[in-house]
Amino acid sequence: MQGLWSVTTIYVMPARESALSTYTSGVQRLLASYRSIPATATVRLAKPTSNLFRARTKRDTPAWIPPD
Repeated sequence: MQGLWSVTTIYVMPARESALSTYTSGVQRLLASYRSIPATATVRLAKPTSNLFRARTKRDTPAWIPPD
C-alpha cells in the first residue's frame, strides 16, 4: 500500500515534581508491604466482598492490603 503511512505523534510532558515524588513514595510503600510478607506465605488480596461460590481454606497469614 504505497502512500499510506500511519503517523503517531507523541508528546512528552515533564512531570511535576510532586507527581513524581507521590509516585515514588507509592512504589516504595508497595515494595515495603510486599517485602514484609514471609517468604513461605501465600500472597492473596484482601477483598471487602466475598465470593459465595468459591470454597476457601483457612490461612494462617493475614491478607495483603494494598497501600492507599
